[in-house]
Formats: sequence, C-alpha cells, structure tokens
Amino acid sequence: MRITIKDIAKMCNVSTATVSRTVNSKKDGVSEKTRKHILDTVRKTGYSPNTIARSMVTRRTNTIALIVPDICNPFFAELARGVGDACSELGYHLFLCNTDGSPEQEHGQVMLLHDRLVDGMILTTQNIVEDNSDIFKFIKEGYPFVLIERYMTGVNIPLQINIDNCGGIKDAVSYLAGKGHRKIAFIRGPREAANARLRFDGYRKGLARHKLDYDPSLVVWGDYKMQSGYSCTTELLAKAGGEFTAIIGSNDLMTAGACSAILDQKLRIPQDISVVGFDNIPLTGMIYPRITTVGVSINGLGRTAAELLSKWISGSRDIRHILMPCELTERDSVSSI
Repeated sequence: MRITIKDIAKMCNVSTATVSRTVNSKKDGVSEKTRKHILDTVRKTGYSPNTIARSMVTRRTNTIALIVPDICNPFFAELARGVGDACSELGYHLFLCNTDGSPEQEHGQVMLLHDRLVDGMILTTQNIVEDNSDIFKFIKEGYPFVLIERYMTGVNIPLQINIDNCGGIKDAVSYLAGKGHRKIAFIRGPREAANARLRFDGYRKGLARHKLDYDPSLVVWGDYKMQSGYSCTTELLAKAGGEFTAIIGSNDLMTAGACSAILDQKLRIPQDISVVGFDNIPLTGMIYPRITTVGVSINGLGRTAAELLSKWISGSRDIRHILMPCELTERDSVSSI
C-alpha cells in the first residue's frame, strides 16, 4: 500500500502541512528536531510526494517541453543539450519530443503535453509550414512558449530567438571573396523554410556587396540533410565543374555531404574547391578536412531559450525578440586563390 502524506503526519504526530513544508525544503515554522524526525520517517518508509496530485492543485509541474523536427540532426541534439543543462540549473525537468518534421505529429505532441500540464514549451522550426494554429492558441491563452528559428506572419510572438541567417551567409561570401574567390556556388535549403530563404538572401547580398555576378546555374536546392548535400554537389560538378572555386552549404550537414562528393570526384579540399558551412555543429571540427563554418553557440541558444521560458513561467511577461549574431570559425576547408 502506498504511504501517503497523512500517514507520515500521523507517524510523526504533526500536521500534513508541516510534512509538506519539510519535504519541499521549506524550513519556516518547523523546528530542526521535528524536521529531522520527519525526514528520517520519510526515508524509512520510502514515502515520495505525489507530484501528479500536487500539480493538479498548483497547476505547476516544473516541467517544460522541447519540440524538435529531427533529433538525428546534430544541430538539434546540441540545442537539446543546452536546454537540458539550463533546465537542470533552473530546477525544471525536460520532455524532448521529435516530430520528424511532420505538422500532424507536432500538433499531437503539443496538445498532449499542453493537456498534461507541461509548464511551457520551446518549439523549433519544422521546415514545412511556419504558421501554426497551436501557437495562435498559446498566444490567446497566455501559455508560456518560446520560438527558436520559427517565423510567423501577422502575429506578435512574445518570446522569439532567431539566428542572423542573412548576415551569417553574407559574411561567408565576404570571407571567400577576401580569399580571391569570384565564382561561389551555393546549396540552398528547403523551399518552404523561412530561414533557408534568409540564407539565400544573404548569399545574393554578399555577392552584390563585392560586385560579383549572380549565376543561377551555381545554385541548387537541398533539404538540410547530408545526402542532399552530396547529390547537389554532384549535380553542380556535373553541370558547372571548373566554373566555381568555392561552395557554401546552407547548413553543415549538407556541407559535409558536399565534401564527400568533392573527394569522391578525386578533387581536393581546399586546393581545388573551398568549402564553407553554416551552423557550426561539433561535427565540423571533427571530420577531414575540418570545415570552416558560420554560426552561433547552439548550446547557448538552447540555454537562452530555457532561461527566457523560465522567467515567463515565473511571472515575467517581457516581450523579447533576440537576433543572435553569427561568427565565422576558420578551419581547414578554405584556401586563397
């Protein structure tokens, strides 16, 4: 039979309120002798608070959820690490949910977690549709949530963190131009993703900044996955081989695939083709050649999201829209010409 708080109170000859204050580390009104007696009884009996029952009263579970589209993508794995680390420090438990980029799966998970009294949610881009009725519902209810790299039109999001996608790619183009590259190929992200459009915009603006001609034959569409980076680069080499000296991938996974395709064609990196990625996932510093890339601290991005959400849950309703600047990390995949 499960030991209840009433049982502990009876054994210790105290009120249930005194037991509750003790097991929740509230020392006010409880003597040291009584506190020690209660805690000894708790240990001997194996009593544990009924968190589900408590949450029904307080409407708080000290739990938040992180919704990601692809946990196999190292970007989201590192993001989850940052959120998890911050949650541990802030006293929250973390639910991690993977949607496989499906709006239907996301909706089901979001509604289930919302109904089960998760105190708040962090939602990242799903790269299929940016607008979402669940988010409109959260805004109407005043339910705590943070969006990371998710762009919505016609609504003011209270807490939103975005990466400077346009500025980051523009800096990558400038870096290559500074190394003497005049023909720079580009692997775009998914057509439906807002951040992919912003990165392509940065590519165009970077070319214009250095008075470099835009050549549509040097642009191919990918899907943010490694295999598409490989196939896109194979296509570029087949139709425009020798026409470009550098290539930028819209994310690091596609860039890693691009490196594999270049090496499979018996070309050298960076002597024949220079390569720059975007995101700065840990993988880029571990493979050969180590990839020069642009990005933010992904772990820091997750930490910031968790800290903002915690403040909202605790009562702060300040509107915060954060644009995180990118930084180029120079490694081995770019040479001067």
